[in-house]
Amino acid sequence: MRKAFAALTVFALVITPLQADAAVKAGDACKKAGTTSTANGKKYTCIKSGKKLVWNKGAVIPKPSPTPTPTSKPTVAPVLDKVPTGFNDLVENFKGVYISAWNSSDAKIRENKPVDVKQNIIVGPKTKLPSSGIPSMFVRGTQFFAGYAQPKSFDAVYYAYDDIDWASQKLLELYGNPDQVLAPSRNCRSRQFCNGAGANVPKTDTGVSNFAVVDGGHPDDYHLKGGIEIHEYAHMVQYMQFQGKPTAGYSGGLGLLPNWFVEGHAHTAGNLGSALSLTEYKKYRSEWLKARPAGLKDYSAESIEGFYEKLAPGKFDSTVSSNVYSIGYFTVEALVALKGVDSAIEVVKLVSDGQTWDAAFLKVYGITWKEAAPILAKSVSRTFLER
Repeated sequence: MRKAFAALTVFALVITPLQADAAVKAGDACKKAGTTSTANGKKYTCIKSGKKLVWNKGAVIPKPSPTPTPTSKPTVAPVLDKVPTGFNDLVENFKGVYISAWNSSDAKIRENKPVDVKQNIIVGPKTKLPSSGIPSMFVRGTQFFAGYAQPKSFDAVYYAYDDIDWASQKLLELYGNPDQVLAPSRNCRSRQFCNGAGANVPKTDTGVSNFAVVDGGHPDDYHLKGGIEIHEYAHMVQYMQFQGKPTAGYSGGLGLLPNWFVEGHAHTAGNLGSALSLTEYKKYRSEWLKARPAGLKDYSAESIEGFYEKLAPGKFDSTVSSNVYSIGYFTVEALVALKGVDSAIEVVKLVSDGQTWDAAFLKVYGITWKEAAPILAKSVSRTFLER
């Protein structure tokens, strides 16, 4: 009996504190200040109240928030449009043209080191250079055209409306060409419409370009992020293919090519070369899809074929010429998508060597221009009508 009683006594001593904690109430007497006890979700502290030690009102013990179990969301790859593989599926897969074109441009720039072309950037006394990144964009232009004749150096003259006279005098001083004197006033007709540009190769291995600058800065990416610089550099490279050859007598050689192709090629180079990502390129090109069909009835395939004819080699119709930066651009973009970024400049080179436009086109693209024109027209038509 004594052993059983002892066991019960120990058990009672163990469970007593638990019963004491449960019985704690605010105001009850306690033994030592500072001690704590928990009961009914509160933590009580023994405090001195007058001459007595009592339990305070207690503080509610916050319940721990359950830690949510992280759930991994499946990564969904963006769905890209199918790229065309040839003229046979170009119209069907016109939405993927921009992807193939940019991939070719990006690969060309990544695979080629900058070409050593000396830049001489000249800024008018009242003009602010549109972007600090301009020199690097010209460098990307040299990579874009790696493998083809490029100028050893070039001048780039920048001027705002208040510097038109200065720019005219500077161009005359540099090249002694009266026609160059007129370029600033043509490219900067007013403070608001001051965003034109031009380029040429007036001396052996020396390029020249001039850029009008809107007061307060250009509002669009094309003039701020290098598109127009690479566009004009492309013209210098086009001219360089003809330098020293008999074919240079035809407007520097470019008169032997369709005007829509000359400008469309430069515009394609500008938009592709200045874009640092596919997303950026898609954004750039979308701005040119907003263009209206100046001088044309609409963007039907028939109207676009008519546009090609009006700007064929040896022809120039000023009523439709502004479409070279839209229709011309998207036509050359399609050609680049099918045969690579070098295909357009290769056509220029072949023509500079004496081949006709038709012969050069057939050699590079494996199809006659007569056969390709309606296909390209349908693809470009859908590009505009389904934008």
